[in-house]
Amino acid sequence: MTRTPTRNALIAAAAVTALGWTATASTAGADLVITEGVFEEVYEFGGHVVLGLAYTMVNIGDAATDLGGADAADPGDNVSIQTYLSNTPDLTGTARAAGGGVIQNPVVLEPGASYRGVYFSNSAQLLDPLDLSAFPWLVVEIVATDEPLPALVNNLVGFAIPTPCGRADRAAPIGEFDLADVTRFVGWFTAGDEAADFNSDGLFSLEDVVAFVETFLAGC
Repeated sequence: MTRTPTRNALIAAAAVTALGWTATASTAGADLVITEGVFEEVYEFGGHVVLGLAYTMVNIGDAATDLGGADAADPGDNVSIQTYLSNTPDLTGTARAAGGGVIQNPVVLEPGASYRGVYFSNSAQLLDPLDLSAFPWLVVEIVATDEPLPALVNNLVGFAIPTPCGRADRAAPIGEFDLADVTRFVGWFTAGDEAADFNSDGLFSLEDVVAFVETFLAGC
């Protein structure tokens, strides 16, 4: 998946654990669970924050299910993903939609098989799209597009949005600076990715490198 170029990337790659349950959807005889999630990126773009979540979905049922419409002959089991920003690890509190989802690289998932995907959400629906302090959870919902929602059970999973050490905290582990952060910044800079425009002047120059190094050396 091609990452949307951005400025002012805040963090990248943070492993998180779903609390209390797994995400499960019953769709045309198949059961899907999201077994893990990793925040690969959280960055500012277009006046809001974009959350890049990598996840693993497993078919624990006894029938194949369609992720993203690949099996056109049987649209009844098509699956998509909806995400929300929430003040609770589920949807029992206050929540704001954070984008509807398509499955990247659609595939028919056979029983026992797993799917690794990356999904991007955003904070555009918040009163202050750059402030996630009141909505520290990203709630993922597995949705069967052609089934009534009451048919889905236990289909929510909440991921705690990690707090970065600082703007130079570009890779896991989030909360400390290490070589992985430097490697990611160098990769973006070499590729001319806007995420490497560290001083936000629209240019890729030595000043961006200096700003990154100064932030990195200042520590958490």
